[in-house]
Amino acid sequence: MRPWSKPMTPWLKGGGAGWLVVGTVALAWDLAAPETLSAAFQRGRSSPVGCAVLAVAWGALTGHLFKILPGRADPFNAPVDLGRLPLRRARALTMEPA
Repeated sequence: MRPWSKPMTPWLKGGGAGWLVVGTVALAWDLAAPETLSAAFQRGRSSPVGCAVLAVAWGALTGHLFKILPGRADPFNAPVDLGRLPLRRARALTMEPA
């Protein structure tokens, strides 16, 4: 078996690959964009409305990542679950009985 044709590790099958993409995009943005993400965050905090929006978004993300929010209150789970529902139905229809 060729090294590049090995099956993916569980880390890459799961969210690890997604975090790798997020980190790569953030780094590329900070290197190429006219304003870094940190500077944009600081600028966003400079107004009361921006500060409130960032606080809510940050709180929701933290609650999601640390599983503090119950499933239905988690704003990140609902869209993902809604998107997966048609996929689950389609898989159930196409699966052959064992």
